[in-house]
This record gives sequence, C-alpha cells and structure tokens, in this order.
Amino acid sequence: MSNYSETLYSIKERVHGLASDADCMAPDNWDSNAGVHLREEGEASPGARLLISVRDDFVNSIEETLSDADFGPDGDALTELEHFEGDSLHEIADGAPSVYTHERWQQFTDLGAWQQDISDFGEITDLTNAAGIALYEIAKTLLYTLLTEVREAIEADQEESNDEDEDEDLKS
Repeated sequence: MSNYSETLYSIKERVHGLASDADCMAPDNWDSNAGVHLREEGEASPGARLLISVRDDFVNSIEETLSDADFGPDGDALTELEHFEGDSLHEIADGAPSVYTHERWQQFTDLGAWQQDISDFGEITDLTNAAGIALYEIAKTLLYTLLTEVREAIEADQEESNDEDEDEDLKS
C-alpha cells in the first residue's frame, strides 16, 4: 500500500484527533458511527459534526482531484494538489459553519472557537458573522493539516519511486 493510500485511510478513520488537527477544543460528543462517546440519542454534537463533515468533504474532494494523477517521480500529483489547495480547500472551509444561527453558535461553543484570532478580518460588527469566521478558521486549520499529511505522503511515494528507478538503473 502506498504512503498516499495509507494516509488517506488514516484520515478517513480519524475521529478524536480532528480537534487536535484543527487546533480547537474537543467537542462534547463524537460520531455515533465511530462507536465513541455519544449523546443519549446517539448523535454527534454540532462541533463534532462540523469537524467530521470537513474531514469527509476533504477526503471526497482529494480523491476526486487525484483520481487520475500520476504519483511517479515525474508525476503530476503534487501539481494537482496545488490546484486543490487554491480552490477546493477554501470552498470546503467556507461551507463548514452552519448557516443557521442557533447551530452556528452551538458549533462555536462546542469547539471553543472564541480562542481563534480573527483580528485579520477587520472590525467585528456582527457577532454571528464573527462566530462564522472563527469556525471558518478552525475548518481551514484542519484542512491545511490534512493537506500537509497528504502532500508529505505523495512526496514520500515519489521519493520511493525515484529510489526504485535508481536501483533498477544500477542493476543494468
């Protein structure tokens, strides 16, 4: 199994580490499908749903983006990844915070989003928009962490492929 495949599998299976990857507080309750701490009704908390949704959207988008990519030493996988970083990453982060005010504030409190520095976004005049910006920043941090893992895995695959090519050249 390639480094890329192993990394993607690891990301797909990751639940508890998502909060750490996003540099936010761990949500109250995780996904019922993962068999971890649940609410009485067996539902993940709003913050957990946001992180899991970002993870799932990332995996689906990255798989689609790299489905036809060449992972060889001269392949285009890293170039495709750069295109993904420029476009899809921000779309996923932008869609992460709920558009519903009540749920957005639940996500905000569940993930401790008040700890996010959103001063780069200018003067805050609407607190609900500010909560959305903080949640966007959490989603963006998670996405960049996952993207870095995927990039490193692709680079390792390309390096291994290059080493194999060099070994074959030495044998001939």
